[in-house]
Amino acid sequence: MTAQTNGDTMYYESFHKFFPEVATKETEIIIISENSSSSIPPGEYLLVESYCATPKCDCRRTFLNVFTKDGYQLLAVISYGWESRKFYVKWFGADDRETIDDLKGPALPVGQPQSELAPELLKLVTVLVLSDPVYILRLKKHYQMFKSFIAKPVSQRHRSLQL
Repeated sequence: MTAQTNGDTMYYESFHKFFPEVATKETEIIIISENSSSSIPPGEYLLVESYCATPKCDCRRTFLNVFTKDGYQLLAVISYGWESRKFYVKWFGADDRETIDDLKGPALPVGQPQSELAPELLKLVTVLVLSDPVYILRLKKHYQMFKSFIAKPVSQRHRSLQL
């Protein structure tokens, strides 16, 4: 997964790739019951976190990839940055409203795969998940873990994964 910002390409990697035990234990799951009034079909939906894998980038954001519980179908990619709008204007280097809205999110980023359910999933994730301060703290913690890991030389990363 890639994104373009200010002429630089940022690429995103799954948190699960480097921290499978933590990700398995802490992946958020949304359950839509049979008697829900939602237009989203009943079932379980996983929010799989991805973070920017460019070592010098400090964008302080995540992509939440919404998958069906079986993990086979990607339904939405939701971008979310937890810092202030002012932070993203400074980080991006311009106050382009549309770009800053997409960086800060929550948003459905242009160029990412989105199903017909994506707009409803964005609303649901915004209301149920991104309004939870404990979940936001978890995202920040995962971001720090991820960025610390990718800051290591590649040879040390492999050693860390084998421990």
